[in-house]
Amino acid sequence: MAERNILFSKLLGEEKISKIQSAIVGPSGKMGQGVVPSMKWMNERFGEFGERILMVPSKYQRIKERDSFTTIGGICAVRTADVNLLQNEGKIDPVDQYWLTREGLTVARRKEVTGVDQFADYLRMAIGIDQIIEAIGVSRGNKYVAISEERLWSERMSAILEERLKRELTGPEKTKIRGAVKEAEEKRFRYIRNYINLVRGSSDTDLTPVIDEDVFGDLVEVRRQMMDIAGISLEKLASTFNEDTKTLDGLSIVWGMYIGPYITMLKKKGYISTQMSLIVEPWMHAAAERQSKDYLDEKLFTGKNEYLQPGGLNENVGLIPYMGISLPNGKRARQAKTISEVPNSTNYRNFLDFLWSDFSMSSGTSLNLSENPVFIWGVNLFPYGSVRSALLKMVDLQIAYKQEKVGVTSSGDSDIQGKQRKVAELKSNFESLMIPNVEQVVRGLKEMFDYTFGTEQI
Repeated sequence: MAERNILFSKLLGEEKISKIQSAIVGPSGKMGQGVVPSMKWMNERFGEFGERILMVPSKYQRIKERDSFTTIGGICAVRTADVNLLQNEGKIDPVDQYWLTREGLTVARRKEVTGVDQFADYLRMAIGIDQIIEAIGVSRGNKYVAISEERLWSERMSAILEERLKRELTGPEKTKIRGAVKEAEEKRFRYIRNYINLVRGSSDTDLTPVIDEDVFGDLVEVRRQMMDIAGISLEKLASTFNEDTKTLDGLSIVWGMYIGPYITMLKKKGYISTQMSLIVEPWMHAAAERQSKDYLDEKLFTGKNEYLQPGGLNENVGLIPYMGISLPNGKRARQAKTISEVPNSTNYRNFLDFLWSDFSMSSGTSLNLSENPVFIWGVNLFPYGSVRSALLKMVDLQIAYKQEKVGVTSSGDSDIQGKQRKVAELKSNFESLMIPNVEQVVRGLKEMFDYTFGTEQI
């Protein structure tokens, strides 16, 4: 087990980690012949964030000093589970409370979307911590660029709202939706910068926003280049794989943000000043989720076009996939949980109350780490510094407990009830040893939330 991935391996199991790695290499993913780099290289360029990183391009040694590249990412304006809830049921979550169970949330608080003002207010407030952590990875360098798909998401939200309201939105109503998305994106950029500063332990992060509206014509041109290189038109791609042309029209604009011509465009526009760039995003961006994308990925990211391959399409750009917010069953929180089921910028104090509660502190000392809420959220949200140390101690305690339990149960003592009492005492003792580590993790998460969503400075 690689030291760098020990926490996520404990959370998900090594088999799930291996499946994820398999999904992002070879012809079906963007990583080509991806590799696990040396610890020295990783630490020099990513520090403790390396805990999340799965692999790097095979030519990773071309990335020299930590300040020799720009770290690139992008923001998802609306979470997948929330889009699905809106499309399938016409409902939105409250954002001001954290709900542990879907049943309680559904019965108590979910509301039908009934108007533009209501929906705009929701868009302004629905900012999950997963949107912050999954926007862009954290390197030791200070140069960052992140794109906001403000225009694409505004148009998509207006279209979904029109479908739910069964009427066309007026111009001013569409402007109101656009304004709400813009306001939320501006907050997200601020929160992302705060989070990066906190992980880096420095306040000099230079995060440059790229708004899709400002470069939309250029994005369309990058898409054209991408399709020419792949040797297929958008219409032919849609018909070949029986996919909707209108859907592919929007998706393909985003797909173009992972190829060399996109980086070249950003350089020409003055957004990037370094020769090399690394796109550091959650692993699902390196996997093909539909046949059309699988086809393009094989054309654009294999052989001579692998990331960082000299002389190829992507010679000055690399993709580094990392673990996003993951549930113990392997599902992504953004897909499986709606905005009230994860910590967000409005409900995070309520979430912390949950972690501190008697119920949670009881489960928080559980030696079954995949069911321990403090361990699950600690690993996902902030596995760095003193929090990382506490999480590793929790892992050590779990291992030690299992070893000592085997010693008790496998002894030659024929007293079954006596063995059961000893195991119960052993478990109680180890759970007591978990308490200071649990407390350290929750304190660390509180500091992270207060800094990320607040105004404190390092």
